Amino acid sequence: MLHKAMHIARSTSARRLRLVLLLFCGFILQPVMAQDPEPNITEGVPAQSFLGEQFCFQTDFSNVGPPGFGPYIRLDLPPQLIFDSATIFGTGGGVTTVGVFPPPPGNQLTDPRIDQPVSGTEGRSLIILTFPVESVVDGGPDLPIEICLTIDPAAEVGVPLPIDMTPVYQFGDTATGDNGPIVGGVVNQTITPTVLLFSKADSAPESERPPGASWPYDYTLTVDIANTATIQPLVIRDVLPADFQFQAGSVAISGGIGCSVTQTPPVPGPGGTLEVTCTGATVGTTSASDVEVSYSGYITDVLDETFCQIQPQINDASAQGTYVPLSGPVQVLPLASDQTAVSAEHVVVQKGVTPGQAAPGAALVYTLNFQVTDFGDVSNLVVTDSIPDGIDFVSHGSLNVAGAPVAISPAVTVNPDSSKTIVYDIGAVSAPIAAGSAITLSYNAQLRQDYQDTGLPVLSSDSLSNTVIADYDLVQGAAACSDGSGATVSIIPVNLQKQIVNLQPFYVPGEQVQFRLTLNVPAGDTRAIRFEDFLPLPVFKVTDLDLGFGGPDIVRGPNDTAGLTPTAITISAAQNALFIDWPDLSSTAGETIEVDVFATVTDDPFADDLFLTNILLGRTSNTPGATAIATGPVSFNVGAPEMVITKGVAATDGAGSIAPAPAILPVDGDLANADAGDQVSYLITAENRGSAQAFDVTITDPGVPELIGCSVASVTDGNGAALGFSGTLGSGLVLDSPLAANDGTPGAPFGADTALVTVICNVAGTV
Repeated sequence: MLHKAMHIARSTSARRLRLVLLLFCGFILQPVMAQDPEPNITEGVPAQSFLGEQFCFQTDFSNVGPPGFGPYIRLDLPPQLIFDSATIFGTGGGVTTVGVFPPPPGNQLTDPRIDQPVSGTEGRSLIILTFPVESVVDGGPDLPIEICLTIDPAAEVGVPLPIDMTPVYQFGDTATGDNGPIVGGVVNQTITPTVLLFSKADSAPESERPPGASWPYDYTLTVDIANTATIQPLVIRDVLPADFQFQAGSVAISGGIGCSVTQTPPVPGPGGTLEVTCTGATVGTTSASDVEVSYSGYITDVLDETFCQIQPQINDASAQGTYVPLSGPVQVLPLASDQTAVSAEHVVVQKGVTPGQAAPGAALVYTLNFQVTDFGDVSNLVVTDSIPDGIDFVSHGSLNVAGAPVAISPAVTVNPDSSKTIVYDIGAVSAPIAAGSAITLSYNAQLRQDYQDTGLPVLSSDSLSNTVIADYDLVQGAAACSDGSGATVSIIPVNLQKQIVNLQPFYVPGEQVQFRLTLNVPAGDTRAIRFEDFLPLPVFKVTDLDLGFGGPDIVRGPNDTAGLTPTAITISAAQNALFIDWPDLSSTAGETIEVDVFATVTDDPFADDLFLTNILLGRTSNTPGATAIATGPVSFNVGAPEMVITKGVAATDGAGSIAPAPAILPVDGDLANADAGDQVSYLITAENRGSAQAFDVTITDPGVPELIGCSVASVTDGNGAALGFSGTLGSGLVLDSPLAANDGTPGAPFGADTALVTVICNVAGTV
């Protein structure tokens, strides 16, 4: 039998690559071991979550060392965890469910990305999560992936469930996988199933309240039960602060089965215990408040009005439940508890500002609300409000004391550091202020375009905070008391976007992709602006870019309003990253910085039909120097040639038999029972199954001693059209023209995507 022997070398480029082997005699060269890329992932699994409910967590994929290619994660889950989804850059990631590990000794599954066995525990499942990124570089942006799982309702409460994750590079340290894959270390995490969470909250503004029935507030006790889990019974207990007066009839219960008040605090009289028992089978829902208990009350006369005093009111509450599983014995759950603290004070103040986020030049309204104890009258109330540089006081708004408007004019002082001090002497226009009074004060302000002290602009992401102090006396004797509050205005941050202008279904080697990088600055001012564009290897090479601004590859975008010229354009070949640094931006209106980058798909070998993501980072700094980082990913497809070659006996003039028959395409038959001197016709079929043209297709067939006088009879495409070529099969037959991209139907019938080489040989006389 004559066996086929041949070799094909292909290049996706218009250039020829040559591998040269050198032999050194007489001495030994010690090789320098190159560092392998090291894939890493972060931990992000929460400590606990509910039975029957979904939980999500984020893990970040990063690299140390040389670039790694083809990143993905192996997710190994126990049967009690159900995989729901994986999201990468806000869109669905590639998910492959490999299967469930069988029992030992054959407890292995095959990783389909690298065709290698993976060992696992019987019953656990293996899932592959792939990133739309071809390469990961050291120092580049992390690749975030959000994974969502659901704990099976039948899982055992309180028993941790292991979640194992392994980062892998499918192609290792090359784009084509020449050196094999690289498997990182396993990251082991656990999550513990639970069925009951308990929380307590109060409605007191800023968790402070003056004593007296004029100032009631609510406590809310919330029990969240895992979806479909059954709790029976459920007991909620709240030990009231000793100086809190429960208001009879204020208890409200929502949710739960068979819930009723089983213990009530004494009325009259502060303190005591409130207990609610749910005797029925309460089944958890998707709501975060399956059972909710609320009640009202107020702080009694706990303070001494003859001196300044603050006394915290600590409130401890708990929930005790018994879990009834789907099967097995009931389980008494650990006591769940929570507490709140409300400060009792003679006079309290809360400050707010509208809007809380704005651009320079925006109008602001500050509002201050005061409450006075029921057991003392206020005198000498002076409000001192400190406004930072960057905000101007505009005008007084209004003052209302005990429901009546009061005329007042503040004293405004500009300090040496350009901050402003606003003093309202309320005691001078309204004194004394009766016990139990409410006071509301407002004034108008405006964000500046620049800081008065330095002349520098107010920048995006700046945070401007101001404070207020209310100093007062009580007629009953307390003197020099005070309470404070504050409010913050944030300057609107920048917004980063990246898009592809010439969007196509896919791109092939030699084509340009026009990326548009856009930084919107609603505030009009920011500094230390830098674009960091990480181009995916090996599809793009940052070293191929012309770095001149306004040149062929980097130009101002059509939506740019800032009109800035970069201070520097540099690259990092190791990170395959483009860096564009801009001068500081200062404007009285919102501005846009935009640049278009034209990157050409390389002709280096890479896999066909890759779905890739190009990541853009935008960095800016605010006035304190804090760096804000925005991410703008954009995804696209690239195509490459993919050559598939077969060689078979097409005909013979001898009596030998060919199997399979030459009529079956592609021709792939062997010749049996050939005799010396027989003429044999071979057909080499080289088909491009990729989505891009194949350039410099080189077919090499070294031949075998049993065949002599071999010559190329014809070279045509699948349509029968003759193809020009140079060279020989022994040294490499090179097609003059590229083969077309695949016609959409791999295999026969063949067309312009296929080269058919007919070779005629004679069987040697030694056979």
